[in-house]
Amino acid sequence: MPQRILLPGIRDSATLDKCTPEQEALYYRLLVSVDDFGRFDARPAIVRGTCLPLKDYTLSQVGDMLFGLQSHGLIVLYKTPTGEYLQMRKWRNDPRAKESKFPGPPDDFDGIKADSDKCLQMFADAPAVQANSPVTVTVTDTDTDTDTDTDTAQAPKARQARKSVDWESVLEAKGVEPQTARDWLQVRKAKRLPLTETGLTGIEREAEKARLTLDSALKISVRRGWASFDADWLRNNNGDINGSQHKNKQQMLEESNRKIAKNWIPPELRGQHETN
Repeated sequence: MPQRILLPGIRDSATLDKCTPEQEALYYRLLVSVDDFGRFDARPAIVRGTCLPLKDYTLSQVGDMLFGLQSHGLIVLYKTPTGEYLQMRKWRNDPRAKESKFPGPPDDFDGIKADSDKCLQMFADAPAVQANSPVTVTVTDTDTDTDTDTDTAQAPKARQARKSVDWESVLEAKGVEPQTARDWLQVRKAKRLPLTETGLTGIEREAEKARLTLDSALKISVRRGWASFDADWLRNNNGDINGSQHKNKQQMLEESNRKIAKNWIPPELRGQHETN
C-alpha cells in the first residue's frame, strides 16, 4: 500500500469544510485505502472493515458517510455487474500496477465530469457531482496523487521537481567525497530507502554528536553496510566515541561477581581474602 502525504492546502479546503467530521475522517482513510487508480470496494461492510476497523458505526451510517462524500464531489459511487465501487474525484497518477484491482466507472465518466443520471450510482437519488470542488493534493511514494485543485497543470511539475533531486551533488556540497556519496547512496538504494532532507539532517546531527564530519560518518556507514548513521551505533560497535573500548560481557560479569563476593565476605575477613 503506497504512503500518501496530505499537503497544507487541505486545511482551508472549502469542500472539506462542508463535510461532517465523520465524513472528513472517512475521506482521509479512503485516501490510504484506494488502489493506484483511486478506486475501492464501496460496500459499506468492506469500507467499515478497512477504513474504520475500531469504530462501531453501523453499515447504514457508513453508507450515509459515503453518500455525503459523493454529494460534496469528493468521490463517485457506481455499480458494475460485479459489484459496488467508488472512485476518488480527479485522481491522477503514475500507477505501479498495469490495471486497477477494481472495475472502472462507466465509459462516460472521464474523471473530471460525471452526470449522476448516466452514471450507475450506488444511490438512485444521488445529486450531480460538482466537478470543480477544490479539496487538496495528496502524493505517494509511488508518485500517485489525487489533485482536486483547479490548476491541474502544476502537480506534474511538482512531481518532476521531486524526482530531480541530485542527492550525490547535495552530499558533495556538504563535503562528502564523490565516491563515498555514490557508495552510500547505493547502500540505501539496495535497501530501498529513498533519501529525504529530514533523514539527511538527522544523519548530520548524529555525525556531529560523534565528532565526525559527514564524509567520515558516511565512510563508516559504507564499510558496515549502514543505510543511515547513529552515534550510538558507533559506541556499540567500537566503544566510546573518544576511542576507549567498552568492556566485553565476560569482563563485566567477572567484575560484577567480585563486587557481590566482596559484599558477602565479613569485614574482619576481607583483608585475609584479598591477601589470598
